[in-house]
Amino acid sequence: MDDMAPYYRDRAPVYDRVYQYPERQLDLRFLESHVMRLFEKCRVLDIAAGTGYWTQFISRSAKSVLAVDREAAQLEELARRDFDCPVESRVQDVYHVDRLVDEGKSFTGAFAGLWLSHVPRQRLKEFFCSLHQCLRSIIRLCSSLNFRSHAVMNMATLIRREHWILVLHTKC
Repeated sequence: MDDMAPYYRDRAPVYDRVYQYPERQLDLRFLESHVMRLFEKCRVLDIAAGTGYWTQFISRSAKSVLAVDREAAQLEELARRDFDCPVESRVQDVYHVDRLVDEGKSFTGAFAGLWLSHVPRQRLKEFFCSLHQCLRSIIRLCSSLNFRSHAVMNMATLIRREHWILVLHTKC
């Protein structure tokens, strides 16, 4: 376990306060609307789903969602939310989501809200290779990054708004 695990476990009950800052509200509405449109009728893998803040918006248009996170405490907070489509959650190593294929799981969309900000550059290829193993041939991938975080790929469309970057990647 790395040194961030206790942080996410201990902060799970109050983690969503980061979404209440007044200066972030316009950006959040922008991102929420894009996430809802992007995943319409998709079977979505929500990577590092945490408390499910983004899952609730994805569920408004998605066909189904599998929300994965390595911290059970975060997923316990997610379970307290109401969703508009079937949402399953589980503790999962997000660097090895390809293991879901062994269970017959496949997805037409993936969301990694703020997760890429935590992935060291040397592990990006590992993460994306694992992710692509469980995605169908037509997929939609979205990740939001804090603007001060590193840029992660040149294969995506980057939509910048204030302090956020929305990463949209469509593979056909």
